[in-house]
Amino acid sequence: MKLRFLAAAGPADARRALASDLTHNRCGALVEGPSTASLSVWIDAGTPLLWNKAGTAIAVGLVFDRSANRALTSLPDWEGLERACVRDFWGTYVLLTSRSDGHSVLRDPSGAIPVYYGAAGGLDLYASDAEMLSLAWPEPFRPNLDAVRHWLRFPFLRTSRTGCAAVSELLPGLARDVGSGGERIRQAWSPTAFVSRESGITDFHQAVSLLGETVRQSVQRLGEGQANIVLQLSGGLDSSIVAAALSEGGVDYRAITFSTRSADGDERRYAGQVAQRLEIDLSELRETDVDLSVRTSSGPLQRPLSPLLQALRSAQCAAAGPDALLLDGGGGDNVFASISSAAPAIDAFRLCGLAEGVSAIRNLAARHGCTVWTAAASAFRRARRRDSLRWAADDSFLASSLPQVPDPHPWLESLGAMLPGSADHLRMIAGVHHFLVDPVAGQPCNLHPLITQPIVETCLRIRSWLWLEGGRDRAVARAAFRGSLPDAILDRRGKGSLQSVFVKGFAALRGELRDDLLSGRLAEQGIIDVPALARYLDRPGQPSDNIYVRVLEIASAEQWLRSFG
Repeated sequence: MKLRFLAAAGPADARRALASDLTHNRCGALVEGPSTASLSVWIDAGTPLLWNKAGTAIAVGLVFDRSANRALTSLPDWEGLERACVRDFWGTYVLLTSRSDGHSVLRDPSGAIPVYYGAAGGLDLYASDAEMLSLAWPEPFRPNLDAVRHWLRFPFLRTSRTGCAAVSELLPGLARDVGSGGERIRQAWSPTAFVSRESGITDFHQAVSLLGETVRQSVQRLGEGQANIVLQLSGGLDSSIVAAALSEGGVDYRAITFSTRSADGDERRYAGQVAQRLEIDLSELRETDVDLSVRTSSGPLQRPLSPLLQALRSAQCAAAGPDALLLDGGGGDNVFASISSAAPAIDAFRLCGLAEGVSAIRNLAARHGCTVWTAAASAFRRARRRDSLRWAADDSFLASSLPQVPDPHPWLESLGAMLPGSADHLRMIAGVHHFLVDPVAGQPCNLHPLITQPIVETCLRIRSWLWLEGGRDRAVARAAFRGSLPDAILDRRGKGSLQSVFVKGFAALRGELRDDLLSGRLAEQGIIDVPALARYLDRPGQPSDNIYVRVLEIASAEQWLRSFG
């Protein structure tokens, strides 16, 4: 399966000219889909398409009916189709609809398919990735320097700003309307409805039952009928839950696991236990199979990932094969509310009173290995502190002239009205989108089942302190799969780490990093603090801190900027 598309909205003659140009240039495996009165769509071969008989709506991707628990084979001719998609349906899709005076484009709340857009040649253009958009874009992409400044100062906050001038991103759950009255971006789906006092779940057993059912149904529907599914099985809780759900649904798949030469990242024992329990084929990707380099770039539109993460992803894609559907447990820590602060205890006190609050304090202490008094003091300090409504900034190694206020994100506008634990949970889920990568020609399609809409909605409804039950993080998820996975997986308190790989990679690449950064494009633009970087890079030996991760993030931004030539 593929999930790549290009769409054009506007006058019929301009769309016909684009279609002729695409055909004349023989754009690879591009396939023209059905059109509506104002929209034309092209897809990469293997990308699912749905449409309605009325010829007013097209969906790129997969759409599932919640009540019938099945995939749709066509779209209904409903006037309120968009509302139905976010309320009665779910999936990995982009919905494009025509109206008498224009069109609308909706990105599903999971964000599984990116939606980049801009205007060119009298058309509104939409695409899943830079390569697809470039087929209709009239000129080379130009870098947006304000974007890289924002990316570096507000890490992991993905907003509508992209790396290219004149191109924006439609965020998950948002819709773009274009008509006679102009353009409007609106929130078709909002996570805040699921953290309200009325919708919240405060009973642990109810939470376990609902989460188990939701995860199993969602993961199984995504895998149902798909060929060549490959699961990245780390041996940790989240990817193991995906494995269990697939197996219980009778979905055919195989798994790969990554192992490091050092003990901290060697998860083969745990991954092997899961594979043996579920009777699935498991292959191994070794540290020596990863070609570490700083000469990488995530593409011109999206936020660049760390070059070492990019190298690992490239190795995983190569091991899976270009025609695979690559699944993982990505986002599990976030949706399963692995919150490290004392905020959940505050939620318990405020919503349920003294007894529940004291119980939450005890669980908090057990999770962090501290005394009850220490946990209570932490909760008291957090309760007195006015929660910041802004995204946390990181000024390390940056010049002082960078933006002081983050771009708005519609999911985060109501944080001040939420309980602090719910606010932390929602921030974590919004932060997952930083790690969503754009589809690439010749690489497997990558989906993250745990951040699908039904799972996110259910997890937001579960009150934050329930995730700490018994002094364990992600406690509801652990209980929901008790009996489906080995106890050794469900009872783990730690998890594998790639720190040894990244520390060695950083040390090996230090010379390249120094050459690239101290006299590179970011330095020329006055974005980075060159003397501070030089002092850190000139320190002898391997780093004993985590600051090197920040240096790698800056290095990825440097390579991104250089990719424009």
